[in-house]
Amino acid sequence: MAFICSISGVQPEEPCLSKTGYVFERRLIVKHLEESQTCPATGEPLTIADLIPIKCDKTVKPRPATAMSIPGLLSLFQNEWDALALETHNLRKHASTIRKQLCHSLYEHDAATRVIARLIKERDKALKQVETLQQQLVDFRSNYDAACIEVGLDDASVSRIEDLAKALMGERKKRDVSRYVKVDEIAKYRQTGDYRIHSSTTPGILSVTLDLYGEQLGRKGCFTGGADGSVIYFDLESGKTLNRLSSHLKAVNSVVAHPLSSVVVSASDDKTMRVWQASEESDMTQDFRCSHVIRSSKTPVVSLSLHASGEYFLACSSDGLWHLIELESGRVVKVCRDIPAACSNVTFHPDGLLASGSGADGNVHIWDLRTQTLTSSLPHEGASNVTYIDFSENGYHMASISSEGQINLWDLRKSKVFATAECNVSPSVVKFDQSGATLAVGSTKVELFSLVDKTTVKAVGTLEGHSGYLNDIAFGFNSEFLLTVCKDKSLRLFSN
Repeated sequence: MAFICSISGVQPEEPCLSKTGYVFERRLIVKHLEESQTCPATGEPLTIADLIPIKCDKTVKPRPATAMSIPGLLSLFQNEWDALALETHNLRKHASTIRKQLCHSLYEHDAATRVIARLIKERDKALKQVETLQQQLVDFRSNYDAACIEVGLDDASVSRIEDLAKALMGERKKRDVSRYVKVDEIAKYRQTGDYRIHSSTTPGILSVTLDLYGEQLGRKGCFTGGADGSVIYFDLESGKTLNRLSSHLKAVNSVVAHPLSSVVVSASDDKTMRVWQASEESDMTQDFRCSHVIRSSKTPVVSLSLHASGEYFLACSSDGLWHLIELESGRVVKVCRDIPAACSNVTFHPDGLLASGSGADGNVHIWDLRTQTLTSSLPHEGASNVTYIDFSENGYHMASISSEGQINLWDLRKSKVFATAECNVSPSVVKFDQSGATLAVGSTKVELFSLVDKTTVKAVGTLEGHSGYLNDIAFGFNSEFLLTVCKDKSLRLFSN
């Protein structure tokens, strides 16, 4: 019986049997097991001890007839060479296929690496954006105020404003100005009160306005805004502070009072406007609360003006934006962004159709409430900066002052200056009395001017007493007294 080696494929000289059932040439299988302890045929574990020698007949198998001659040997060698060449070709073909597969795998690996790198970069970018958006969301939630959304004026509101203007124009023509104190008598006023009502650690009173609603109820009072961040309701008859409204974080630059209800509006350097309201049953010494906080401005609010209807007020911020606010709801009606320059103060026309602002560019800017747009800019000749403006109650005169000390009186029907006058340098405020015939200009003193006729204005006298520049002036009821406030911490009363 002849055995065939499973490795060489020839008859072994020293055959042996493995436990896996295969026959091997012992010399070949031993060399294989020295390198790998596995069966070359099955891959199962195999050691030299597992090999069993096979006893067989030593008779040599005779060579085939084809290997007995030289031509036969050559033919045998040729067959073996052809088989070897064919095997080499197959190996090369297989190696080429493997090389292509390897190259493809390398390309895929490189592409995958690039994709992973890009995804990691995009992930980091997305995480950074999420972090930024989260911070913006936190800032938005902390600063969000639903009232800051501009609601605009509807047609019904515009019609109501126009109807009111027509009614006020008709009433103005019928009004009796004889009951107001004449300018010559005002020039004889003397200081009858000096009140230090705000904090002494943060000196300065920046604004004053009369309590118009209280006057109808028989009270004689005023509201003041101070550098200490508080609004004070002061009784001029008793000389006592009736209420202190303290919510602002910085100086209160402007205060206006509603003429028909117990409502006060204040504007501050803390970038907010606050609406204060007392109950109708209250005497305004109690139950005074802040009903609205408007945060539409990103910069300090420097000036306020109440509309003739009492439904709206206009605020001017230091960045040049004008904010039209609905008083009852605290909603922002419109933010006017087309004003060419920052304004130090704004004021509504007595009819309520127009508003005007004193521009830092030397112009007086006129704004139309009906369209909420800028209609014109009137140049204040020779002025580098218009510091204050005020409308006369007659409806067709306007006064403006410049930092150079020039007073211009305007005829609004023609948009022209009809009279000029000189005052103290660096005036801070100008106010008409309710008759429209007396003009008060504040600097380090109060200078009084009288409108003699349609083309002439003359200086009448002065009221003095403050030790610094005045910040605001308010004429009393029927011009029976005059209030001034100053950086020297004092509220002063001038009367007979």
